Amino acid sequence: MEFMQNLLKEYGIKPENIVLEISDKNTINNAISYSKFSDLYKGMSKAVVIDDSWSNMEIKELLNLDISYIKLGMDLIRNIDEEPQKIERIKVIKEVSKSNNAHIIAEGLHNKKELKTLLNLNIEYGQGFLISHPGPPFPEVNIMEIFIEDKDLHNKLLSSIYYKRGIDYFENGQYDKAILELSKVLEIDNENINSIYYRSYAYYEEGSNIAAEDDIKRVIELVPDYYEAILLYVR
Repeated sequence: MEFMQNLLKEYGIKPENIVLEISDKNTINNAISYSKFSDLYKGMSKAVVIDDSWSNMEIKELLNLDISYIKLGMDLIRNIDEEPQKIERIKVIKEVSKSNNAHIIAEGLHNKKELKTLLNLNIEYGQGFLISHPGPPFPEVNIMEIFIEDKDLHNKLLSSIYYKRGIDYFENGQYDKAILELSKVLEIDNENINSIYYRSYAYYEEGSNIAAEDDIKRVIELVPDYYEAILLYVR
C-alpha cells in the first residue's frame, strides 16, 4: 500500500480516479479478507471479475460488498448467444449490480452475435477485438460507424445509447429528458419493457398520470408478472 500511495503522490493522481480490478474469487468471497483489502485501498473504486466458474450463490454474495464495476469474464461471454445458462447467469449479475449501483462491463467481445445478445440484456459497456485491438495511443473508436452496415445491430446500439441516457437522466431527477430519450428507444423497439416502465415512472413523477397509466398498462400487457410495474400501477 505504501508503494501505491507513493505512486499516486508522485504522479498527482487522486485515489478516486483509480479502479482496482479484483480477479481472485477467494478474496471476494472471504468477507474478512475483502474487508481488509477494502480498508487498505480506501477511496479507490473496485472492479470484480466474474467468470463462468461462479455460482449464483457466490454472485449474490457481492450484494454486501462496496464495488463500482462488475466485469463479465471472457469465458462467460464466449458463445453466450448459444448458451442460455450463461444468459440466466448474467441476469442474476444484473440484479446484483442494480442493488450495488455497479456498472457492468463485458470482456472479450469477438463477434456480432455476442454483442447483440449483450445489448438485448442491456449491458452497459463492452471491450474486445470486435470493437478495437489494444495499443498505444488509446484507440479512438466510433462504434456506430463500425456497424453502420448491419441495420439490426446499428439500431440495437442506438437503442442502448438512448436507454442509458434515459436512465441517467431519470436517476438525476431530470424526468423530461428521461422521457425524451426513452421515447427514442421505443421508436426503435416499441416492446422494450424497461424503457416503457421507466418512462411511465418518469411521467408519474412529472405529474402526467394519464400517460403514466397508459405505459404501465402496456408493461403489464406484455409482461403480466412485472412486479415493479404492478406496484406502480396500484399507487
